[in-house]
Amino acid sequence: MRLWSMDMDDAALVASLRDAPDFDATMALLTPSADVKQLLPSLGVLLGESLHPFLCTVVAKEVQQAAETPSIELFRANSPGMRLLSEFSYLVGDAYFRSVLLAPLETLYDSSESYEVNETVPLDALSANQSRLEATAQAILDSLLAAECPAPLARVCLAFRHCVATTFHTYTDAALGGFLFLRVLCPAVVVPAKAHLFPGRPMPPIARRATVLVAKLLQNLANNVLFGAKEEYMTPFNGFIRKNYAAVVALYDRICTSATASEHAPYTLPTAMSYATALEVVKRERVKSAPVNKTELLLAQSTEPTVLMSAPIDRSSHTSHRQSNVRDRTSQFTRSFGTFVQRSSNFFMTSRGEGSSTRATETARHRPLPWRDVKAHMGSLNATDVRPRHSQYIDWIQRSIAYLVKASAENEDMLSWRPLKQKHGVQLWTRDVHAITEVRASVVVRSGKKACFSYLCSSRGRKTWGQGWNYEREVELVDHTTRVLYKSTNGSSRLWSFSADQDIALLESAGYDADRPATLVFQSVYRSDVPPVQGCARVELRASGFVLRAEGPTETRLSVIYRFDTGQQAGWTKHALAIARVKLDLESSV
Repeated sequence: MRLWSMDMDDAALVASLRDAPDFDATMALLTPSADVKQLLPSLGVLLGESLHPFLCTVVAKEVQQAAETPSIELFRANSPGMRLLSEFSYLVGDAYFRSVLLAPLETLYDSSESYEVNETVPLDALSANQSRLEATAQAILDSLLAAECPAPLARVCLAFRHCVATTFHTYTDAALGGFLFLRVLCPAVVVPAKAHLFPGRPMPPIARRATVLVAKLLQNLANNVLFGAKEEYMTPFNGFIRKNYAAVVALYDRICTSATASEHAPYTLPTAMSYATALEVVKRERVKSAPVNKTELLLAQSTEPTVLMSAPIDRSSHTSHRQSNVRDRTSQFTRSFGTFVQRSSNFFMTSRGEGSSTRATETARHRPLPWRDVKAHMGSLNATDVRPRHSQYIDWIQRSIAYLVKASAENEDMLSWRPLKQKHGVQLWTRDVHAITEVRASVVVRSGKKACFSYLCSSRGRKTWGQGWNYEREVELVDHTTRVLYKSTNGSSRLWSFSADQDIALLESAGYDADRPATLVFQSVYRSDVPPVQGCARVELRASGFVLRAEGPTETRLSVIYRFDTGQQAGWTKHALAIARVKLDLESSV
């Protein structure tokens, strides 16, 4: 199935991009896997003066989607259209954002003084930290108020104001604040490389935390939202918001007024991309936009995977069980981590579509059974419906990897995370997304990525980060990277985080690639051959796991994210803190 006639000549292709009603052909290029850094300059070359009308169409679609889908918050969804608009802002506003951010962020980079203002700061240091933080935010704001917004960026801001006013009949200031601050300025504060600042220069830990706090303060100012009980440690800055909001509103008006004055002036993107290269980029993106069933494509391939997991999960535990004939039945479905990741950018994890260990209709049908009966029943599903079941597992794994790699990245939107607790030298962060609570922690380990990955997959490593589960049994081996496990605390509650015996059925997948983040991911999975056990409470995890990134030949950034239904009390926070023991064990063995 093809989106366009793939044999059309170049002239017809460009004409379809410019002339299709509502830019349908061009909008079709905005897929989840679209490379907007390449796509945007190519469209600038090929569309010419039609670029701005196209961007206005993207704006209108984003606003309309937010109006039609209550679960989608405008500017907070990482949609392809919003990513394109953000990239456009950085491209046309390169000098603008550099002039606004360079001096204040240079001060942060060079500072050895803390900007932390949460409850962990001693009272005698808190006032000075608050003053430094507010002074930095004020310096950025003053630079922004004094700078002249580039005309192309101002016209996109005006398009947002018009669309929001037409659709919602209000909230235009919040709309401009959401776009200019949430999507453009604040991400550049947290990740200065977006504004081409400090390339290749690592951000000191003090500066990293300070930029998150500064961005949080600026975002609340942009939205005119005072800090409350949820972030009580930030309430001393409500005076900063009250004092500066009128100036911010005046900034929005000034930007839109300047856009009106230049509304019909043509502009070109600052790019050196050639016409031929632009055509090649668009042709490549058209292939991505074809509606191919990626899961079926994976299952249909008959070649061996090109990247094999170099450190298979240690299966030597006496509690693990392997079906000896599973590999023969499933070898045709064997897939590597490398294959998953190459396609995973087409999937984005939401609260829908994830695996679950319980279903309402099935739970009523499966009352808790004695452990003896459950143990005898495990694995009885393995010989039936292999293809559709493994197809679903592959899809879940793709989604999990794509989401966790993004959520654990250094340039992830830290404004949505709030500090939870600090213990054993590890800072925990948390956020709630669509009734799912996420807990995140990261450490830098003085050990190579491959050694860290091998450790996590080994029996020793699993005992370190998975303490509390003192019974583990393999229910099904899917392939050399993936399996279904049953775990139980089995009387260990007094030693660990659970208040009663609990169990879980997990889909687990591990994969290593030298050039990409390595992952060990797991999530709850429903299996009719793993019914509830009498005396055990069945708990659930959404897509969770470890992500490893090399930070040099001898250092690895190890991140862990646990995701679970909000309100579930299953001790996952303590499991996240186990990353401190992982770091200690790895570095003591170097």
